[in-house]
Amino acid sequence: MRDIVLLDPVVALGGARHVGLVRTIWPLAHTPLAGTRGMGEQMARLAVLRKGHEQQLM
Repeated sequence: MRDIVLLDPVVALGGARHVGLVRTIWPLAHTPLAGTRGMGEQMARLAVLRKGHEQQLM
C-alpha cells in the first residue's frame, strides 16, 4: 500500500469533494477539472484537453 503514495505524477479527475480526498494523499496531484461546476463542464473541459493533445500529436 505504501508504494501507491510514491506515484508521480497523479492526475485527479473528479469533483471538488473527490479531489480533496485525493489531495490528502497526493498534495501535488494535477487537477485539470478544477473550477468546473458539474459533469457537463467537466466533460467539455476533457474534450478540449483531448482535442489539444490530439493536435500536438499531428
